[in-house]
Amino acid sequence: MSTRLVRQHALRLQSGAPADFEAIVLGGDVPLVDPQCGLAFSLIGGDPQSFALEPAPKLASAQRAGEAVEDYWMALLRDVPSANTVPTRWRSPPSPI
Repeated sequence: MSTRLVRQHALRLQSGAPADFEAIVLGGDVPLVDPQCGLAFSLIGGDPQSFALEPAPKLASAQRAGEAVEDYWMALLRDVPSANTVPTRWRSPPSPI
C-alpha cells in the first residue's frame, strides 16, 4: 500500500463524513458494511463505552469449574421434558388462555 493511500485513508477516517467513508479504496469488490458503526452511541441509558467488564475467571478457578458443571447439566437435561423433572406439587396450574 502506498504512502499516499495511507494518508488518504487516515484523512477519510478522521473526517467522519459518510461520503469520505464510501470513497475508501478497498482491495476487492466487497464494499465496507456500516463503517461508521464504531462512532455510534446510545441516547437511552448509559453509554456502552463507559462500562467495563470484569476479566474472565482463571481457567483453574472454582468459578470456572462451577460454570462447566452447569453447562454439562444443561447439556444433559436439554432433551428431558420438564414434566419429568419437576415434582407435581411444584408445577403451576395450566393457563386458562
